Amino acid sequence: MTKFIFAVCIFLFSTILSSCDVPEDHEWYERDWQEDNFKVETIIEVTENFKQSETSDGKKKYVFRTNDSKYIGNDTVCAWSITDSSTPYPTTVSATVSRQSGSNIAGHGILFAARKSGGKNYFLTVMINTTGMYMIGKHSAGTFNILQNWKKADSLKRGYGVQNSIEVTISGGIFRIYFNGVFTDNFQDTIAPVLSSGGAHGYIVTIPPTENLPQSFVEATFIE
Repeated sequence: MTKFIFAVCIFLFSTILSSCDVPEDHEWYERDWQEDNFKVETIIEVTENFKQSETSDGKKKYVFRTNDSKYIGNDTVCAWSITDSSTPYPTTVSATVSRQSGSNIAGHGILFAARKSGGKNYFLTVMINTTGMYMIGKHSAGTFNILQNWKKADSLKRGYGVQNSIEVTISGGIFRIYFNGVFTDNFQDTIAPVLSSGGAHGYIVTIPPTENLPQSFVEATFIE
């Protein structure tokens, strides 16, 4: 089985959650918590396996699935995988992504412009969730910077098992984001060292502390 490099990102929320039950208005509760308190504390690198297969029409398919309770704590855990580091680097990165199970606030998406310098990892990421929201971030040598906090996108389809396409084009240091073929946003990286061109790319999944592990699974699928 192909081995991939993952990172476990520990995201610190400013409001410490108690062990009380989630209110009945589950989606509102989690969305509010995510928008207001999404902050990054540390990033820990680990190595694991990531399941790769093919769809019936020959496309590459990657599935992240876990119910390991080691990922549950007061903070959200993020696992990422570089799936293609071949050169020349592409100027367009795209995938069709979906989340089969897990928290509705948890992000899943693509990472791009990835590279390693001085033994440290750098990449940009666009994540979405099942409530029709997206965010833009940058992992920079152990620090995660939020470039665009969670924001609603009308072009995103909502729900579990629902496929959304994410495409990012790179030109002149400007990254343009399309969801399901609809232009949604653009941005530039202004945090040194600036990532302004293509690089390796892959996928990313987050696991917040509200997940019911190990009783249930977190699963997300990515198709190239």
